[in-house]
Amino acid sequence: PVSVTIDTELSDDKLKQLFAWVKCAFDFDENSNDVYGYYYNNMELAIAAVFGNNLPKDSLPATLLARAIKSEGLGKQSAGRGSRDKEWEERLIGDPIGKRDRESASLGAMGAAQWTGRWMTRPHSLLDVKNFTS
Repeated sequence: PVSVTIDTELSDDKLKQLFAWVKCAFDFDENSNDVYGYYYNNMELAIAAVFGNNLPKDSLPATLLARAIKSEGLGKQSAGRGSRDKEWEERLIGDPIGKRDRESASLGAMGAAQWTGRWMTRPHSLLDVKNFTS
């Protein structure tokens, strides 16, 4: 057992590391021969790896984080500022979501439709907000 001190300060580099970890969790295929892939589903390991101050370099969380960073091409993050960061941040992942689907999602029962009256399932959607003056 290893005792790890957690530094809760969030930086751009730590955010990228955490994103790389989560992306590896989503990319994991149970049928692959990757012996490390299963561990990316453990968010406690992710927190220890990204925010741990005194984590041994040869520990499982540190090894997993190094693999995640390498798989995302984030190598020496601090040195490579500029257009490389912009490319990484703007790279699309996942399936594209169409305009109609995005609009429908924003007007859902928990979106704008609740106060426009499109969804009459919430008490505040029943309030008449027309001609309201204060």
